[in-house]
Amino acid sequence: MSRGADTSRAADTPVFNSLASGRRLARRVLARQTIAAVLVGVAFLPMGARAAAAAMVAAGLVTAGTALLSVNLFAAPSGAAVVLGRLLLGMAVRWAVLIGGLVVMLGPLRLPPLPIIAGLVTAYAAQVWISRDFKG
Repeated sequence: MSRGADTSRAADTPVFNSLASGRRLARRVLARQTIAAVLVGVAFLPMGARAAAAAMVAAGLVTAGTALLSVNLFAAPSGAAVVLGRLLLGMAVRWAVLIGGLVVMLGPLRLPPLPIIAGLVTAYAAQVWISRDFKG
């Protein structure tokens, strides 16, 4: 039997977690995290430009980490071992970006910590919110 001959079973088997749905989810998460970064920055404007920048950059770090993870993870269809490796590498890069950014923000730049925490929480809340409601 050739590979293309048995298409009836493929049509009957629904695929709930396709690569395309993962890419759509990643785009939605990145869009919401970007909006969250801008909104949290605007919310901290009354405390000053440094506080607003701290909140926006912290949320931007989460967004950048998510973008790097999704680019690595959804590169091309592959086997399970390759995808697991991509996921682990992407998570390592994501955390390296986040921790490196936090070290710079709290160390040499001496940005206020409360807006940084608020930016991180807001960006991750946006991710959880859109992921929770995602239907594929």
